[in-house]
Parts: sequence; C-alpha cells; structure tokens
Amino acid sequence: MYQGRLEGARNHYVSCRQWSSVGTSPATLVLCSALVLIIHRLEYTPTGGCWNHRRETPCGDVSYDTPPNFEDSELFCGGIKAQWEDNGGKCGVCGDNYAQPRPRRHETGSMYARNVTVRRYAPGALVDIAVELETNHLGHFEFSICPRRSWEEPESDECFDRHLLPVVTASGPARKVQLPEGVTCEHCVLRWHWRSANNWGDCGDGTMALGCGPQETYRNCADVAIQQGFGLRGPLGANARPKRLGVPALKSKPNDI
Repeated sequence: MYQGRLEGARNHYVSCRQWSSVGTSPATLVLCSALVLIIHRLEYTPTGGCWNHRRETPCGDVSYDTPPNFEDSELFCGGIKAQWEDNGGKCGVCGDNYAQPRPRRHETGSMYARNVTVRRYAPGALVDIAVELETNHLGHFEFSICPRRSWEEPESDECFDRHLLPVVTASGPARKVQLPEGVTCEHCVLRWHWRSANNWGDCGDGTMALGCGPQETYRNCADVAIQQGFGLRGPLGANARPKRLGVPALKSKPNDI
C-alpha cells in the first residue's frame, strides 16, 4: 500500500494515515520518498511518499477546508510515457501531467491550492526534511522555493530554478536544507523534485547505462511563509496549527484527467 503523506503539501494536510513516525515538529518538513505523491511506473507500482506539507489530503482535513484527493499518489508528471513521449520531457510545475490545462490540479488557482500556509520559517533557517522511500529508484532530490508577491501569482519553473536550496547535511532519511538569507515572502511555495535513475537508457556518447536517457520525475508543492520572527515558539511562533481558514471559491471546475 502507498504510505507516503506530506502534511501541508498541496495534497494537503494530515492524511488518513496520520503522522509519520519521523515526527512532526514545527521545524521539520517531513517530505518522504516521493514528496507526496508518488506511485510510479507505467504499471503504477507504489514507491513512496511524504507526510508533512502538502496541498490536500486523501480524506479531507478536519482542521481546514481542504478537499479530499484520491489521486494524491500520482504526481509523477503523468508517468514516464506521458512525460517523455507525449510531452517532450516536460512536467507540470507541481508534478501534474504537463498536458493538463493550466492551472493544473496542484497549481495555484486550481482545486488543491487553497491558500493555506502550512509552515512558517525565518530567513536563512535550516529546515529538516525527512525522506522516506518504499522503493529506491536512485537518482537525486532537489528542493527549491518560489517567493510570490500574492496568493494569486502562479508558481513557475523559472522561479523555482532561481532559488535552489542547498542540502547542508544528509543522514539516513533526513535532509537538512537551508533557506536563503535574503528572501522573505508571505506566499512562498516550497517544491521537492526527484529525478530517478532506475531505467536503462542511451547516455548520448554511444554507451548505454542505468540512469541514462528518460527517467521518471516526481514533484510536490507546499505553501509556506518566510518572515523575520517566524519559526519561533511563543507569541511569534507561527507553526501552531492555525484555525480553519476560508478558502477562495473556484472559478471553474478543473478538467478531469
């Protein structure tokens, strides 16, 4: 069974399977092997997932007006065939099939991005991310942040590419990443990106090897904020579970996949 969940990611909040054994302290962004949505392969074999920070939940959340998502383990760009054969290697910004009309399901303006900030941090903070894999597809993880001026501003690959987060330490399932010192935003989007390397392919130099050629990609986005004074306990501690928030009405129902 697919086990990953990421509270806060745009598959949003506490899942029916509840908290990860890795922990849920305010300073910890528990992402997990497929940062939230992954099941993999053309035959859809489960690989992993995350518990903390997502944009929706498979059961709906008891503390937020967030819709249930019964496809929350499928943010792998539509699958390797869709990504590489149909879409020329392109992937939705937050892991959806690139061919979906924008805003795609997990992007700002669509059904799972509901204007709920799930974690708040101080500029330059070290953030713990716990990654849990059910199946190791090799490859590498990337973490990035997209600062936005308003909730309505869409996230973009170009924005994420400008703010890659360095991994300071890695030990077992944990990654410690550092937020940029000079970036503050009330409406940041944190993204996890996994380029796997478990397929055999053409290396482009006349050789073939594992990890060369088209590979599966997994992504997920989470809504966070970075401001001075955040990340502290007490009056300025902004990581307590917030009260239920009103969510903007959707202008139109997203097209079904």
